[in-house]
Amino acid sequence: GSPDPHRRLGAAHHVGECRVSVEQALKAADQAGVPVSRETAEALSLYVSLLRRWNPTKNLVSASTLDAVWTRHVADSLQLLRLAPEALRWVDMG
Repeated sequence: GSPDPHRRLGAAHHVGECRVSVEQALKAADQAGVPVSRETAEALSLYVSLLRRWNPTKNLVSASTLDAVWTRHVADSLQLLRLAPEALRWVDMG
């Protein structure tokens, strides 16, 4: 089979935790009105895992918003796709 992307990038990610995160990603996408594939949901799950791992040392997002990462960051960002679906690149100016 193909290598596990969670292992390749060194994210601490357990199978049960991954399943929950993928479901959270699908829910966030639905909330934003932007359906995503299961593959994209898995990538978002990995992104959130890495965000949680590195945020304490890199201060990527406010620690006070990390508990609401799926609504505050993921769904919030996904909703932009409805406004410009043809856009290929986005820049977050923080």
